[in-house]
This record gives sequence, C-alpha cells and structure tokens, in this order.
Amino acid sequence: MEKVLFNLSNTQPSGSIKRHGGGKYGEIVFMEIIDRKYPVVGMYDSKRWMNPSIVSAIKENNIPLYDMNKFSVKEIVQKEAITTFYTPLVYEGIIKDYGCRIVGTIHGLRTFEFIKDSFSKKYKKKSSILRRCLNFITLKDEIKEQRVFLNRILGLDFFHPVTVSRHTASAIKTYFPTYKDLSIPVFYSPSTTTSENHILERKHEEKYFLLVSGSIPHKNNLRAIIAFDRLLSNGYLKDFRVKITGVSDFSIFKYKINNKDKFDILGYVEESELSQLYHDSYCFVYPTLSEGFGYPPIEAMQYGIPVLASPHTSVTEVLGDAAIYFNPFSIEEIMNRILQITENNCHDEYTKKSFNRYKIITEKQNSDLKHLVDYIYNV
Repeated sequence: MEKVLFNLSNTQPSGSIKRHGGGKYGEIVFMEIIDRKYPVVGMYDSKRWMNPSIVSAIKENNIPLYDMNKFSVKEIVQKEAITTFYTPLVYEGIIKDYGCRIVGTIHGLRTFEFIKDSFSKKYKKKSSILRRCLNFITLKDEIKEQRVFLNRILGLDFFHPVTVSRHTASAIKTYFPTYKDLSIPVFYSPSTTTSENHILERKHEEKYFLLVSGSIPHKNNLRAIIAFDRLLSNGYLKDFRVKITGVSDFSIFKYKINNKDKFDILGYVEESELSQLYHDSYCFVYPTLSEGFGYPPIEAMQYGIPVLASPHTSVTEVLGDAAIYFNPFSIEEIMNRILQITENNCHDEYTKKSFNRYKIITEKQNSDLKHLVDYIYNV
C-alpha cells in the first residue's frame, strides 16, 4: 500500500486564527486515515499550537512525526520512502517535485471570486489615498501571482488536485480554460459535527440571531449588523438579541451602531461554546461573499436551526432549498428575510427543512471522506 506524508502544518493556526475551516478539514482527514490503519507520516511546525487530540492520536498510534523547521519535504520523502505527499491546503511553495505523487485540496478561488467591495474599507482604520492605491496594487499582484501559481501546478503530471464542491471544480475550469479537460475529483468537505453535539441542553434562554466570523470582510457580517440595527431602530425584533462571534470590539467597524445594547459581541469562542451557540439560536445568518464549501450553516442545521444566507459561490450547492436566500449586497433585502423568518409558519417550515438538509449533506460528507482517503492512497 501507498505510504503517505501528511502536511499537518495546515491544521495549525493561520496568522491570528487558531481554528479555521481548512484546519478542521485536515484534522478529520488525518483521523480517518488513522482509523483505517493506513501507513502515514506527519509533518508539522513545532513553533505553532497543534490540537491536543491530534497529538494524542499520533502518540497512541506511534506515527512518525517530523518538524518542518528541521526537515524538508524531500528529506522526509526519501527517509520514509513516501509514495504520496498529501496537503489539505494548496499554497505557493508547497507543490514541488519531491519525487513522489502529490495530492492537494483546492478549497476555493477566493482571490479571483472575491474582489473587495465598498464595505471592505469599513473593516479597518481609515487609510490614506496612497495606502488605498498600494492596497489595490497589492490585490492586483496577488491575483497575478495566484494565476501564475495555479497555471503552473495544474499542469504538473505529479500533482493531483481535488476540490470540496462542484462549484470550486467548475471555478478552476472557468478561470483556467487551458485545463478544461483536467479531471478534478470532488469530495465534499467532511462533516465537523458529532453525535455528542446532538444531546446538548439549552443554556441560553433568550431568543437570538447568530452571526460568526464577524471581523472577516468576505463574511460580510457588517451588512447584516446594519440590517439588524435598522430593524431595531424601527421598532422590530423587540424580543430578540443578536450574538456575533469572531469580533471583540465594535470599533473594528466604521459604522455607528445605534442599538449596541441589543448586540452581544463574543470574540473568539472555543468549538464547544460555538456548538452551544448554534444549538440555542433562533436563526443563523450567513451573508458570506465567498465560500469553497461553507461549514457554519451545516453546523447550525444539525440542530434544525433555520438559516438565512447569501446564494454566492458554493452556498446554494450545499444548502439547497433548506435556506432562505438574500442578495448579500442589499441591506434592505437582508432586513426583509429577517422579518420573514420571525413569522411562526416560516420559522417552523425552515426548522424542518434545515435538519433534513443536514442529514442529506452529512451522509454525502461521510461517504466522500472515505472516497477521498481512497484517492489519496490510490486505492
């Protein structure tokens, strides 16, 4: 059987973000490999935090682990007689000829699909005209660099890309028509939900709407915040609160919120707390502008929580008809959908649709996880 070198550094913190979607994705794939007793070697960064459950699994199963600060990929490949190098995230510099087959997951083409809109500047301090011009140049350079990088790796015989949604696979062929005949397998991102989560008891008694990743511009939460703020000012939602994770201070937004007392900003929350927040919420709102797959709505749907969402990129593929969609650039339309879901008949309808969609997607996620591991091991 193939012997795989697994790039665990992708599961470690990225910048200031301790836990991210790509990291959780990599952890689940790694644990599936361990559960199936397939031969695997790990590569990680000793200078960064690693999930204790991954560390324990490595020790319990005596998996060889190499510090990437001391060993190069090529050295590990040669030392361990690796036949396949797998990286859960594909990025500049990681795809080279190491003398083995390489499988890498391309989660999305955000660099091409998400061009900063007018609200992006509202997520940071006011900058000078020169700084804004430099930011624009940097964005143009980033797009150019990504185009050169992807054009190069997609043409490599030893590189085998996989994607997490049909949307992403089609996006690759949209932006890179040279590879219109390239086979790009699609395996849905594995489920991040667990059976233990289903037995949670309610802790938050108040009714509230939930937003996550509040400080990330492409998640587009500020428009939703403004929508809630306007509704509150107009006398609506008197019995509701709005909870927002991923932001610890409203000063990050260049917008004056008039009803701050109705918002709870929670900063970074651990996964157990986030699960509780999903479980207890009245409705989950996801105004994202770019997703390769999109974990949060499905994580909410496991509890039958109705979802209001943007229809952009992969979202409609994953959520189907189980969400109420809105134009993510229209604050008025977001307001409209929020009012719709507060009608009892509508809320009840989407509670049922939500959980049913969760079951359908989770079944596919579990099946695709097994197929992904088979593909990595060339079975």
